[in-house]
Amino acid sequence: MRPGRLITVATAVCAGVWMFGLLVPWPRDAEGDPPHGVALLVYATTLIYLFVLAMTLWLGGAVMVESWLKRRTRLR
Repeated sequence: MRPGRLITVATAVCAGVWMFGLLVPWPRDAEGDPPHGVALLVYATTLIYLFVLAMTLWLGGAVMVESWLKRRTRLR
C-alpha cells in the first residue's frame, strides 16, 4: 500500500472517530462524564493512528534513504 493513501485513510478514520466521540450527544453519568467506552475508543484510535503515522513515515523515510544511496553509488 502506498504511504500517502495509508496516511489519508488513517487520518479519515481517526477524524471520524473523534467526531463520533465528541459530537454525538452521549448519556452522561452523575458527574457529567461521557461513558468510559467512548473515551476508550477515542483514546485507542488516537494511539493506533499515531503508531500508523510513525511507522509509515519511518518506512517511507527508509525507502527514500535507500533510493538516495543507490543513486549516489551509481553515479560514482
